[in-house]
Amino acid sequence: MIIEAREDTVTLRGAIRSNIWPAIQAAAALLLRNHPTGIILDCSGVESCTLKGAQTFADAFAYINAHNARIVVAALAPELIEIVKTVPGVRSQVPVVASVEEARASLKFE
Repeated sequence: MIIEAREDTVTLRGAIRSNIWPAIQAAAALLLRNHPTGIILDCSGVESCTLKGAQTFADAFAYINAHNARIVVAALAPELIEIVKTVPGVRSQVPVVASVEEARASLKFE
């Protein structure tokens, strides 16, 4: 798994086989300092996600909500959305958009 943080976006590449939120959290915290209203999780490079890996999204939403911010998931493949939605506490909270540009528009609209 490759995790890259730039501007307002955390980009993930590879397979999410376990909860990788601890690895993402430092990058998310740094981005929230400069973008306190919210950040984007770009999943266009995510190839697969297991049920254990989907827990990453639950922890991400909990962390972001605790900081009174938003997180928008961009470009997550439909089959991966279905896996992520099986995690309790995530299924109704997954704000997914088709692209990073749509995610930015969504954050600005809020």
